[in-house]
Amino acid sequence: KNHRFAFSFKSIASGNIENAKELEFESFSDTLQYSEINRLSTSLYKADMVYAYKSSVVNVGVAMNYYLGHRIRYWKIDFEDDDYNDAKYEIEKIYKNPGFTVGLSKKIGKVSLGAAYSSRVKLEGSITYKYGHTPYADTLSLEDDFLFEVPAQVSGGITWKFMEKYKASLDGYYQMWQDTKDYSKNTLKLGLGFAYDPLSGYGSWFEKIPLRFGGYYRELPFDVNSEKIIEKAVTFGSSIPLKSPNKKIEFAVTYTTRGDVDKHGLSDESLMFSFGITGFDIFKKRYKRIEHREIPKADENR
Repeated sequence: KNHRFAFSFKSIASGNIENAKELEFESFSDTLQYSEINRLSTSLYKADMVYAYKSSVVNVGVAMNYYLGHRIRYWKIDFEDDDYNDAKYEIEKIYKNPGFTVGLSKKIGKVSLGAAYSSRVKLEGSITYKYGHTPYADTLSLEDDFLFEVPAQVSGGITWKFMEKYKASLDGYYQMWQDTKDYSKNTLKLGLGFAYDPLSGYGSWFEKIPLRFGGYYRELPFDVNSEKIIEKAVTFGSSIPLKSPNKKIEFAVTYTTRGDVDKHGLSDESLMFSFGITGFDIFKKRYKRIEHREIPKADENR
């Protein structure tokens, strides 16, 4: 009962941007009309294999992390006049590498405390260059031992349970981007959440459904126009209990905003849906549902 294993897979960064501009320039007393198209697609995922040990002093957890992701940059120029050749290129990066996380937690009365450290990880992988400029076109591939860095992170949190059915939590994450190659300032993320966690077996069916909501505030590790870029989000989630004990289906939705048009010249919004299943422990022994009993012997005189 003191040993636990878990596996998780989640998205920790994603984004898609596309813009097109209609432009013109003078060439030999002629005005050329053309379109410029830019696209950027990026994602980063993390898989965790977790081991946790429950102790009367302090609970300890260790996780092996595996990061994998991609980044695609596409550019194209398209002339209206067919006498001029169009041009385009695409750069695709696919990267991966392992890391680790260690954490501690302790429950004191109705308050739970936790802290964790995640290692800095340099991601390596492959780069593919594709270009086309009539009549030329080619594809180049190469390997690179440094494509992206995940910064080291220190995090901590506190959760308070009150009135038996309710919980409030505060979390903080400090990411050390200054130790990476591409960014020069560390960042802070703060999250606040509330949860309704009903007692099992009591009340009407709608009173048995857990509810969670909250939000976070996060600084990005770079400035635009000497102004900080702030990411803000609100989240809502719930669970559908299954018939078996401690087994349920989890789902959540997150709405995120980032940047300010007046300060940074750009902003974006996103909506993300999450889905998961908890409570299916393949390492746990099946409970015995029968007690030991004596089997009567047959009467030899019959």
